[in-house]
Amino acid sequence: MSSSPAPVPGSALSPKIIEESLLRLVDRLRSAPKARLTRIDERLGDRSLASASYEFVCWCASISEAARKEVGAGAERVPPVLHPLATGDQVLVVGRELVSVLSELPSEVAVELDRRIKLLRDVA
Repeated sequence: MSSSPAPVPGSALSPKIIEESLLRLVDRLRSAPKARLTRIDERLGDRSLASASYEFVCWCASISEAARKEVGAGAERVPPVLHPLATGDQVLVVGRELVSVLSELPSEVAVELDRRIKLLRDVA
């Protein structure tokens, strides 16, 4: 990891704190059996953990994409739907992309990212 990232403006959440929370979620997802990842859970709006995680990945990708467009980066991309056992890896890659641009985004994004990570972690 690089030197300590700057806190997100207007928020007590730093990218480092959010990334640590993301890593705890990823550890849980990677260790979860397929049955746990694919079971419907009412805490996730009657979706499976894999499905809710994919929605999280799409949300992260769209926010990261918007930040990249501000600096003139390329075309929009939609994350692929992967096997449920790859959920943790996909969450890690796309989640880290968003964490890397958090300091350039409104503080509400960091708060929402933290909320979404905690919800998934509580269920995982």
